[in-house]
Amino acid sequence: MTGELRIESLITFEIPEDGSHVRIKGNDADGCSSSVYFATDCMRQLVMSLPRIAQEAIKRQHRKNDLRLVYHASDWEIEATNDDDVILTLSTPDQFFVSFLFKRAAMESLCRSATAALEKLDGGPFRH
Repeated sequence: MTGELRIESLITFEIPEDGSHVRIKGNDADGCSSSVYFATDCMRQLVMSLPRIAQEAIKRQHRKNDLRLVYHASDWEIEATNDDDVILTLSTPDQFFVSFLFKRAAMESLCRSATAALEKLDGGPFRH
């Protein structure tokens, strides 16, 4: 079976106790609801692809190649691991969050770059 499912708005999601899949519910333009099931591994692939997909769609929609999808970070957390790594979690006001694992040297470099960027705020973007 082939077909196209056009979702105009998301309603909710469901995850079973065993975490085997994710069910995302949405409405089409006429208000009819549909569901899409993703196996958990497929959901991970989708999550990794969505930022790039959204970025490209925004560039094409506005016909500007320099546009970027940017989120307002409202909170962050830094955790040290037992392996001399650091986990940086960034979150937005609407509860979107993402965590990154950094090796110690990479986190030290990030801190130096952030300090330099703060010192150059009036001079435009700082590139590492």
